[in-house]
Amino acid sequence: MKMRLDTSDLAVQKMVDFKGKDFTEEVRFKTNQLNHLLMSYLRSSCKAQFFQGKIHDPAFAQVLLTKPKNLYFERYCLQFYENLVEFLLMNLEKPSTLENDLAMLDSYNHQAGEESKD
Repeated sequence: MKMRLDTSDLAVQKMVDFKGKDFTEEVRFKTNQLNHLLMSYLRSSCKAQFFQGKIHDPAFAQVLLTKPKNLYFERYCLQFYENLVEFLLMNLEKPSTLENDLAMLDSYNHQAGEESKD
């Protein structure tokens, strides 16, 4: 999964080195564990939508990226996390046909044959 960064925000520009070409972060899911990096990303990206422009609300200022502060906001982020995992599972666990499996095996054998010639 790739997370895209909005480079128009000045705070993001100070945190990230934009001299590179690939602005993605690899996220690995483990059974019965939350990915803290993804939770931080969700806290950052869901903050504006959850508070709906209430920037002057004291709860908005108390939200941190690294640890939970507002339980309602944390529940919102966890629901988003759950929906994301369900979406990924639904798309990754599609049954494949025998023809697709044979084509994948053929392409793998073809690549392995080319590497052995080198």
